[in-house]
Amino acid sequence: RTLLWDTEHFIPVLESMKRGNVLTSSWVNDNAWMSSTLQGELVMFDAVSGTNTMSLKGCKGPLNSFDCHPQHEHCVITGGTDGTVKLWDTRRSGTTKFIKAFSQDEVEETVLAPVDHRAHTSAGTAHRGSVNAVKFTPCGNFVVTLSGGSCATWDNRWARPRRLHEIERTKQTGSGRRVPMVLTGSTLSNVRVITPLQNLSKEIFSFYARPRPTENIVTMAGHLAPVSDFDISASNQMISAGEDGMILAWGYREGRGRKVKARDEDKDQW
Repeated sequence: RTLLWDTEHFIPVLESMKRGNVLTSSWVNDNAWMSSTLQGELVMFDAVSGTNTMSLKGCKGPLNSFDCHPQHEHCVITGGTDGTVKLWDTRRSGTTKFIKAFSQDEVEETVLAPVDHRAHTSAGTAHRGSVNAVKFTPCGNFVVTLSGGSCATWDNRWARPRRLHEIERTKQTGSGRRVPMVLTGSTLSNVRVITPLQNLSKEIFSFYARPRPTENIVTMAGHLAPVSDFDISASNQMISAGEDGMILAWGYREGRGRKVKARDEDKDQW
């Protein structure tokens, strides 16, 4: 189940019920939110009644991550433990047909297709292992995926998306669970990826989505146990939560090879 809370009085005001275990939820707009499940489903709920208004069978295993297209309200991308990354049309509720899939196999394409509404039922895999996170860049033309410590950037403008590059940031082995990821920047040249990389990581890393000759990595260290989740405000204030029971506030700043620590007063408060 999913609960909607009144943050002023700290009481639940709405409950939505759906068979399956919810892995992650996010608002689609002011009237609806979407959830992914352990059973590989992507479901949408009405924010007024709490009723299920859309359901898609996303993958053969747990559906770790999804993201809504910033320009096309009916398009959503998913990433699951079966290694697939797929683009869906949310108006096709109850179906297993998707718009297009991201594949690590080399493809030949000659036509650009920002939104191709043809339906497909079979897909290759974007990564050999579990996909831990997927995100559109702010323009929606590119997609960043995370799998087992490797970060890949894809050109979404093609009918079959092309992988521009993949960078292995760590060789550590984690499980197939969801890993939080946030993108900052407006164009591919300045988009930065912020993520723990692995679900067992105690640190949060920030690096450019497009590789540069001079690497520019920021490491944020402060948690005593793996990072569970984090978010960043419009003013670059970052809040992170860890399995150590701490919630840390960070003054996030970009820098070259910088290692940032949580403020001592923030750690003392928690």
